Amino acid sequence: MSNKFEQISLKPGFMKHNGGVMFRNISDSEYEFKSSINENHLNAAGITHGGYLSAIIGNVKILKKTKTLVFLFCELKTNNKIITSASGIWKILKIKPSD
Repeated sequence: MSNKFEQISLKPGFMKHNGGVMFRNISDSEYEFKSSINENHLNAAGITHGGYLSAIIGNVKILKKTKTLVFLFCELKTNNKIITSASGIWKILKIKPSD
């Protein structure tokens, strides 16, 4: 990945249908992602659906990575103001070769 935002929703499915996710590397352990609001995200009143928070920039930092787990922290911002944050532990899955 480069320092420019790149579309990572390439396969057909939910995320690509909803406009996808743009992603870029900040450093080896920090990343940013964003998504744009499109007309299909609006309800009948012309307001973004309450569950769609991707009208903002997300900052992700990997706190620790082991052979099997990734510990991370994320902040979602709008107008440089943090509106929510989360932490998580992701399991690294190994892809089995197909027969």
